[in-house]
Amino acid sequence: MIAFRKAHPALRPANFYSGVDNNGNVMEQLRWFKPDGAVADAAYFNDAANHAIAWRIDGTEFGDTASAIYVAHNAWSGQVNFTLPWPGAGKSWYRVTDTCTWAEGASQVRAPGAEDAVGGEFTSYGVCGRGTLVLIAK
Repeated sequence: MIAFRKAHPALRPANFYSGVDNNGNVMEQLRWFKPDGAVADAAYFNDAANHAIAWRIDGTEFGDTASAIYVAHNAWSGQVNFTLPWPGAGKSWYRVTDTCTWAEGASQVRAPGAEDAVGGEFTSYGVCGRGTLVLIAK
């Protein structure tokens, strides 16, 4: 994961992310999502009963090779299904890693170019209890 972070400038911004679309591609630098794919608002963040969150970073604003990076985290003990957001025009989501037990082993974090195709917008992806998923759009 350290190598993944080093390979993606979108994960090392010079300033805090903003919720603004600075390059006109209809994707904000950073957007937070609820598991159902809707935008997470203050009410969602302030509800202590919520244990899952996701976010998407617009890689194009940082000169990244990935047009977007999506991270979903499930802090609940059971599986939570996440509805994936829009990956960008003509793009699909590809799995870099999934920390669930089925994915353990030497290839748990995929090498660049060897990521597993997952699907596009509205694809549902189950994240196990206390699991984290990292996707890139390309």
